[in-house]
Amino acid sequence: MQNNTSLIFVVDPPNLVIDAILLLASIRRHMPDIHVVGYCPAEKEDKLPPQLVEFFNANNASIEFMKTEGVFAPAYKQGNKLIAAQASRPTDFTLFLDTDTLVMRPFDPADILKSGEIAAAPEGRFTWGKDPDMWPSAYTIFGLDVPAERIALAKTNASSPPYFNAGVVGFANDTADGRRFADIWMDTALQIDADQQVRGRRPWLDQIALPVAMKRAGFGFTLLDKKWNLSMTHKRVDQADNDGKRRVFQKIIDDLNTADPIIAHYHNHSAMKDLAYSGLTDEILSQSTCFHSYDDIKSRMIGDAPRKGDIMPEFHTLKRIKDKTPEQKERFRVVDAMKRKFQSGEIQRQYYQDWPDSILPASVRR
Repeated sequence: MQNNTSLIFVVDPPNLVIDAILLLASIRRHMPDIHVVGYCPAEKEDKLPPQLVEFFNANNASIEFMKTEGVFAPAYKQGNKLIAAQASRPTDFTLFLDTDTLVMRPFDPADILKSGEIAAAPEGRFTWGKDPDMWPSAYTIFGLDVPAERIALAKTNASSPPYFNAGVVGFANDTADGRRFADIWMDTALQIDADQQVRGRRPWLDQIALPVAMKRAGFGFTLLDKKWNLSMTHKRVDQADNDGKRRVFQKIIDDLNTADPIIAHYHNHSAMKDLAYSGLTDEILSQSTCFHSYDDIKSRMIGDAPRKGDIMPEFHTLKRIKDKTPEQKERFRVVDAMKRKFQSGEIQRQYYQDWPDSILPASVRR
């Protein structure tokens, strides 16, 4: 089914540029021929580095632009996946991946994708809907009852109405009556978002809407095993304050190290560092780009210019000091001036200045 499935994800510069490189490289490492599209907000086309466009072209993948401004009010970045899902593609099935995922081994999409179904893994815990009274508020908008079926959430094993993690979602593009599933998902999300009776809908709107859209479409679902969307989030053993927690934390780490995932969902790069997969991103980058590690590509992307995220904690710390020393007063004046420059736009991070004109490995550029 590889020739009838599209793998899609969001390319939102600058924050998701490196993640997009890693994801695409991981896909091509194991699935050289599957159709791949990255979707970039059209409003950020000028922020897309040409090196990334070249990298996608070299890896037989495309970047397409999608209008995101004004679709959700206020803006809702998780909604970009719904906008990307709505785009037209030359295949019958779609597998959406969060950009902070990696394909870890080859797979056949036919194992999980079927007509008239979505495919998704359970959410880890009740990020939304722990109160059973919350579910009817989403379903009754469309004159539907909450499904009687229950699934076990991935981390807590709690019983829940169908509630999925939207980091990996597969679906048949068309319903039996000719509608597009992604259009139904989007319409469902917009109507739920507009209904004040649905408590706590942001930021979980995409996940709340997914099972409701499934029911509206007349779809069933394939419940994916955790290996299809393995969350790498964990706590280090040295963060435990007693032996009981240390044992729990170590077991979680041991389970992750032996899980053999198909798709790993790392959420942030630090999560991989103390796991068996710690060298994987460096290996992928050194084989697929001119960079030798994640630290290398990241440091050369952001350069040495000051970051607002570094300035603001120091600003607030100094501001809280009532009786400042002369040195602290001087430093506060410097930091406050830098903060004001960030706010006015006078200081803007110049991304990619230290990237070469091409980030492809030398062997490919020859």
